[in-house]
Amino acid sequence: MSRSRDTANQINRVNSSAADATAITVDSSENVGIGTSTPSRQVSIVDSTNPFLQLALSSDNTANSGLEIVMDANGAYFQNRENTPTIFSTNNTERMRILSGGGITFNGDTAAANALNDYEEGTFTPSVSVGSASTASGVYTKVGRLVTIQCRVNGWSNTSNNEVQLITNLPFTIVETSRAVGSAMWDAVDTDNSYGVVYAVSGNSLAFYSASRNGGFDSIRCIDMDNSGTTVHFFATYMAT
Repeated sequence: MSRSRDTANQINRVNSSAADATAITVDSSENVGIGTSTPSRQVSIVDSTNPFLQLALSSDNTANSGLEIVMDANGAYFQNRENTPTIFSTNNTERMRILSGGGITFNGDTAAANALNDYEEGTFTPSVSVGSASTASGVYTKVGRLVTIQCRVNGWSNTSNNEVQLITNLPFTIVETSRAVGSAMWDAVDTDNSYGVVYAVSGNSLAFYSASRNGGFDSIRCIDMDNSGTTVHFFATYMAT
């Protein structure tokens, strides 16, 4: 390595002895350039493919260790190579933490059980337990383990027998069953009942209930539907496994 100085422009350079090329430049504005002789910021690291900035402990200073800020043609990366959390703070207080095993916690919380580890939106096709439905559509949003679905089903093929009709083929398995999870609006059903409560029967099925005039609750059955044009709009929110 060698050092040179451009006194006219007040530029200091450190050259590589191998190729006699400029490795580090400090210009008159005290901008430092690595891989460039014309730094445009206080520290500029320039490479044709993968500019890296690495912070590493002396006990573990390898190519795949420490904290790296990297850029390539596909994007920019903030990479913690260690098995440790990445912590973000403002006003000298922790605000957010990315756990080493994945998931985000907030305001100093370090518990993996409290970490937000998923966000997803999508569509799915609900099914019916008896017969079929000519139209069935649903959308869902999943935040962590909390799932909310909104659905529309009509065109029922079986409106004559006495079996309980369920909605199946949910996008995620329900972890807590035997409880109300949503509400429904029906068109063309038995007028004695409204079936406005959505109830989690099992990990992958929902029923529709209403209060019975004889006490207890009644679930909708195929025979309660007036015809194939019976329609239900419903939503449900539940905890997934």
